[in-house]
Amino acid sequence: MNRTYLVVLTLLVLSSSACGGRRRRTPPPPPPKAVSEESPADDDQGWERLGARKVNWAVDRDVIPVTVTEGTFKRIRLQVQDGAVHLMDLTVHFANGQTYDVQVRKLIGPGGRTRIIDLPGAARVIRKITLTYRTVAKAKRGKASVAVWGRQAG
Repeated sequence: MNRTYLVVLTLLVLSSSACGGRRRRTPPPPPPKAVSEESPADDDQGWERLGARKVNWAVDRDVIPVTVTEGTFKRIRLQVQDGAVHLMDLTVHFANGQTYDVQVRKLIGPGGRTRIIDLPGAARVIRKITLTYRTVAKAKRGKASVAVWGRQAG
């Protein structure tokens, strides 16, 4: 009986160490795909950096002046670096005085970007982009930079 007891006890010890002694760790997710500073789109033909701004956590609205002096644009896309921004809305201000409002409603992390936004009507010169956003608690330690990219018509 003692021998049977020792065999059963040995088997229990061996099975418990084999089953629960070491847990397999799930490998960490791959790092986020790097976003090129040169282009925000998968098809990088014709994209130009229109302007950028460090968002100010003291306010919930910022203006990105467009620094490109030539060209008319039909599409834009925003790219975020160095922090996270919960982008609510943006307004595109054209040189002819017209505006176009876009609801974004998206949390964009560092290296993230918005979808490509098609601008209605004919291609036009863009003067500025007004952003409305909410602060992200963890991101308050550093300011995020938001860049606007435009794709020329044609």
